[in-house]
Amino acid sequence: DDLSQYNGHGIHVAGIIAGNFSGANIGIGAPLVKAGKLQVAPYRVLNYSGQGAYSWVTAGVKDANQEAAKLMQKGYFVIYNLSLGGGSTDEALTQALQAAKDMGVFVSVAAGNSGRYGVGFPASAPGAYAIGSVAHTGSLNDFVRSPFSQYGPKVWAGAPGSGIYSSYKNGGFATLSGTSMA
Repeated sequence: DDLSQYNGHGIHVAGIIAGNFSGANIGIGAPLVKAGKLQVAPYRVLNYSGQGAYSWVTAGVKDANQEAAKLMQKGYFVIYNLSLGGGSTDEALTQALQAAKDMGVFVSVAAGNSGRYGVGFPASAPGAYAIGSVAHTGSLNDFVRSPFSQYGPKVWAGAPGSGIYSSYKNGGFATLSGTSMA
């Protein structure tokens, strides 16, 4: 599949991740994006409009777990970034994420964009690190919670997620906001 043809969300997030490493080479649509010593392996688990089922996400995490096990045997540090969320929980996805955590994978999950207290799922899954969004106030080193970002004690960290410029679908670039960008 040419990932650059989808709704742009995943390629935008991959561009942010890869762009934070020197020598970034963001190969939109490539099966593996290489940036210095970073390797981004995208797993498409949602449809063209960015919707799906937990069973699709679970299948992607299970596939990633198999690949992560191989990489970790070679000494790689593996991070999962799940820039998605839903309203209910799912036991199978919780178990797949727990298996990743048990292997030593760092599981980063978008906290959610409803602006309310608490985090969505899978950000609330045991072992997941929920990431909220912060915005720069204009003063040196001064950030505040982005109004859309979910918040509370389940949010492990906040990172810039408001007005983030990155790669986008069809080889373009776009400025997006959300806890996915954080």
